[in-house]
Amino acid sequence: MATLMPVDRDHDDALREAAAHRGMKLVKSRRRKPGAGDYGKYGLTDTGGQALLGIGDNGLTATADDVRRYLRKAEGSTWAASADVTPVRLPPRPVVEKAEEEESAETIVAARKPRQVQQVKEREPEPEPKPEPEPEPEPELRVRPAVKGDLKAVAALLDAQHSESVSADRFDALRRSGGGVLVADRGGVIGCVAWHLILGLHAPPIGRITAIVVDRATRRRGVGRAMFDAAVAAMVDQGCGSVEAVGAIAVRNANGFYRAVGLGQEGYRFVRDVGE
Repeated sequence: MATLMPVDRDHDDALREAAAHRGMKLVKSRRRKPGAGDYGKYGLTDTGGQALLGIGDNGLTATADDVRRYLRKAEGSTWAASADVTPVRLPPRPVVEKAEEEESAETIVAARKPRQVQQVKEREPEPEPKPEPEPEPEPELRVRPAVKGDLKAVAALLDAQHSESVSADRFDALRRSGGGVLVADRGGVIGCVAWHLILGLHAPPIGRITAIVVDRATRRRGVGRAMFDAAVAAMVDQGCGSVEAVGAIAVRNANGFYRAVGLGQEGYRFVRDVGE
């Protein structure tokens, strides 16, 4: 037979817990002075407060050993009461099909695997744009004597009312008289200038510019001045001591152009038509 443990305050909690597991409640005396009343005594009641052990009219009467003996004797008959105070048990796990168990296990393993960090592929640098091809250099401007193959281009540059009069015969006549026609060529004819000589009795020949025109798309780029200078050089070679220009030439702002190249206005020009 097992010996009973001596009464000790440290065992109060153990007694109280043992009683609770058997559906009982441990009652301990509230006396604090030894020898007074039911000091150190215990009692047991059921969950409803009904006295089971050591509950007297004059106080508590059971010792700790009495409580232990009672609890041991009542151990076999208190399982039902113990079940009332034991926490509710979880229902049994339902039967799971093997396929479902494997799927669940795979899900758990996948969840526990460390998440792989997706490697971000470095963006390849964009290819440098190909340099735009440099524009082809503009053809060099040449001022040269006109030839018969330039007739159409010269006619297109001149006023419409005069374009039909441009012919190879007129080119030849100007050359025979000491005059001439020059064209400005930059990959094609873009301008023309014509002149002739005026012979005098009392003075050297006078060089007269009778037509000078530049294509509208290429004006104000020095083309007119280049043709004027070339024509003056040709007239000087023919012995001209002065150069003049007729203001009524098919060039916009002709007078301003002539002043810009160094010509000054002098005298008057009197004209009368004598043709039929």
